[in-house]
Amino acid sequence: MATAAAAAPTQSPPTSAASTVVPTSIPETSSPTKASSARQEGGGDVTAAPTASEGTESAATPSGVVAGPSSTESDQPPSASSSSSATAGPSSASTAALSAAHYAQYGPGDIQGLLPDVIDSDIFAQLLEMDDEEDHDFSKGIVWNYFDQAESTFDNMDDALATSDLGELSTLGHFLKGSSAAVGVIKVRDSCECMQHYGKMHDADGISQLTQQESVDKLTSALREVKVQYKEAEIVLRRFYDDA
Repeated sequence: MATAAAAAPTQSPPTSAASTVVPTSIPETSSPTKASSARQEGGGDVTAAPTASEGTESAATPSGVVAGPSSTESDQPPSASSSSSATAGPSSASTAALSAAHYAQYGPGDIQGLLPDVIDSDIFAQLLEMDDEEDHDFSKGIVWNYFDQAESTFDNMDDALATSDLGELSTLGHFLKGSSAAVGVIKVRDSCECMQHYGKMHDADGISQLTQQESVDKLTSALREVKVQYKEAEIVLRRFYDDA
């Protein structure tokens, strides 16, 4: 077995961590539907992850899941004072629907089941190379550590947003960006990079200047979105390790 130094995101969060929230399994829906998720040859962005649409047999994109962070989700973005409700995570029903739809086609341990716009299969394959031939215990430990880091970081982000602490949000965004990149969680990595810029009162390009209120608005929207993107990746990874 190779050493974990190359891939494991072992750094500690930059702030005093809140109580770690242990991700729980995703409840199954009563009538799962089949997905037709496309995969590009060799990786790359494809359409967003399919989910079951209520009352139909066709798959649809989960509400709230987007390809990347946007500046706002409505004409009147939520303010920092309402960050507690604005940054709530996705519903268990929507995440369960994603799980049921996607894995109607793929089973545990199938690397093709890692949605290419959710998980970078090339990076994840490098992680799997560190496992023993008999099992995936080593890489699973790294991924589960990432889950703990992400949940704790989201708690800290909620606290920082409640007080409009832009500097702390930038630092936390940078931290989770690195952790997500190490395990190939694409959308969370990209959204956290945007949050890193917003915390410095720059737009997503890292150059254009923002006012403090614009930064708070963008961070509020981005945090809401990144929680959905993380939950999407968690479903895919847990299913790969047959822990859905």
